[in-house]
Formats: sequence, structure tokens, C-alpha cells
Amino acid sequence: MIVGAMTVKNEMGLNLISKSIFSLINSVDKIIVCDTGSTDGTNNFLKNIPEVVLLKHPWPGSYAKAKNLPLDYIKKNFSKDTIIVSLDGDEIICGNLRGKLKKSGSFDGLKLTKYNLIGPMIFTNQLTKIFKNSKSYQYSGKVFETIDNSIIDSGGKINESDIFICDFGRCRETVDFRKKYNYYKKLLLQEMRINISREKKIEFLQYKAYVETVLGEYENAILSLKEALDMEKQPSIYLFLGHVYRQIKKFSLSRRVLKILLNLSNDNQVKLSCYNQLAYLEFINKNLEQALEYLKTGSTLINKSVIININIAYVNFILKRYRKSKKHLEFLNHQYNFLSGNLVKRRSKNEEYFQCLAETFPDFEGINYYMKKIQGIPI
Repeated sequence: MIVGAMTVKNEMGLNLISKSIFSLINSVDKIIVCDTGSTDGTNNFLKNIPEVVLLKHPWPGSYAKAKNLPLDYIKKNFSKDTIIVSLDGDEIICGNLRGKLKKSGSFDGLKLTKYNLIGPMIFTNQLTKIFKNSKSYQYSGKVFETIDNSIIDSGGKINESDIFICDFGRCRETVDFRKKYNYYKKLLLQEMRINISREKKIEFLQYKAYVETVLGEYENAILSLKEALDMEKQPSIYLFLGHVYRQIKKFSLSRRVLKILLNLSNDNQVKLSCYNQLAYLEFINKNLEQALEYLKTGSTLINKSVIININIAYVNFILKRYRKSKKHLEFLNHQYNFLSGNLVKRRSKNEEYFQCLAETFPDFEGINYYMKKIQGIPI
């Protein structure tokens, strides 16, 4: 049996809760939702869904305690072989979850890739969101709650998976960002007094930079990312710093950061991300041939990269090299059933498609286009 677990409060603002619930319904047997004091109609929406068991509980004081509330119910009412899928009310599970779980083999916990959407930006991280029903598994941490510690301390094994989710919570109004950020900052300062771990501080600094970027506080975001880099030279921090410099049109600094990462990293996926961002820098500066060279270099690292092939097709189209553009689109169609019908037979029939590419080319690593067009995610 597969059971969803969710803790919510006032989730109707962007109607994200409906997308989250309905992304789960086809893959789980029940969804246990604990409401911690909604006043916006969230309860009324949830109580009319047969698959949902609605619980109510006052806010317990921390995100970890809140996320443990539906788990406590599941532990008492479901068997030990139950698999729990823990989501927030603004997260959407993508693809055929039940099918992917069957292919995951034996596990105690599964890490999912989480795509966080912030306006035009997208960044990723990995979180354990799927785990077995065990009395010893529970969330901990005031700021960045995690269930990993309890799984590992119990002798459990956490595996990686090809399952991913989208987090739309940070698409909300900037006032909400500021309020949430200030609350996180307050909790973090409390934890820092009891020797917060280095890993949590790095994570907080990145989160702080994301919020500052959305709020247009780019210089503060740069300072946050530099502080995080001083603690650990993570590729994701370099990539994000390059993106922020690009946002404020400091293109030379963006190039410098990306080239530093190219020299530091031996990971082909990281290098591909660098070449993709370098290509976009050249693209927005109308250096299309140089953009194409960066993309071609990236394609030699991971030949079947969807994003690289999309972007090569698009740049060739702008350069009016329609046959080359068609070649890359046909590759995508063959590999991923990317398009239906005839491909680029006449330019006029593909203007809408290429307009979509034009709008999505700037996306951080192009993931937004990948999700919408290839996976068919409801957004």
C-alpha cells in the first residue's frame, strides 16, 4: 500500500493544493492530510475528496513537528509494509509514481529530485520524500526539516531515484517570501545558538540568496552566495552565482564564475550546465556562433542531453539553418517522442513551437521547458 502524507495551512491562494492532491491520487491508496489552522477554505476543499483523510491539529511550533502529525496517524492505522510519500501542499509529484516505485527495488528511504520554481529561475535539490512506515522514522530540525537522520540512525538505507517533484510554493507574492524568509531567519538564529551544522548554514545561505533574488536584492544575493562558497565550493552555488550576475547584466563576471567551475569540476553534468549558461550569455549578446560552439561542446559531454539539443535546434533556427535544426528535433522525437506529426517541414507551421523555445531558452538549465513539454506536467 502507498499512502500520501501532507501537512497544510491556507493553501488555496494559488490553488496549488488541488494540483498537489490530484498529482498523488492516481498513485496512492490514501492521502493523510493534517490541517494546522487554515482559514481560507482549504478544509472545505479537502473534506470533499474521498481519497483524503483530513486531520486537524493546532500548529505544533515547528515544521518538523508539523510534518510528523500525519506520520503519527499512519503509524497507528497502516501496516509496516506501507510506503509513505510525504509532500507539502505546494509540491506536485511528476510522472508514474507507482510504476517507478516498482522499479526502485528494496529501500528504506528514497531521495527525489526537487525542482524549485522561483519566477524565471529554477534550481534543484534532493530530498528524502518517500520512505517505509516505521515507528522510528520521524522528521527533525527547526529550519530545514529532514527525515534522513532517523532512517540512518535506525540502520536504514536511503537510495537515489529517478522520481522528481515540482515545488511551486516560491511562485507566490514577494510579501509572502519576505514573511517566510524572516520566519526562517528567526528559526535559524535560534539553532545557531546551539551550534548549527555547517551544512545547514550553507543550505540557509542558498535559500537566502534565492529569496533575495526574487525580491530583486541581487547584491545581497551575491554576498550570500559568496559566503556559502567560502564554506564549500559546491557546483550549484557557482551556477547560481553565475545566474545572478547575468540577471544584473554583469556578463564578464558571470563568464568568469562559470569558467572557474569548468576548471574545478570533473562532473560532465556540471560542465554541461556551465556550457549551457555560457551559451545563453552569448545568445543574449547576439553572439550566436559562439553560443552554438558552447552548445556543441556540451553535446560532446552528454550526447543525448535534451536541453542541449533543444538549444542547438533553436540557435540553428535563428541562424536560418533549418535542416540542422530539423536534425536535432528529429533526434529528440526519436529518443523521447518529443513532437507529434511532421517536423519542421515548413517554417510557418513551426512558428508557435519555436516561439515557445524562444521564451523558455533563458530558463535556468532549461528545466522548465523539459518538464512542460516532455513530461507533460500540469502547470
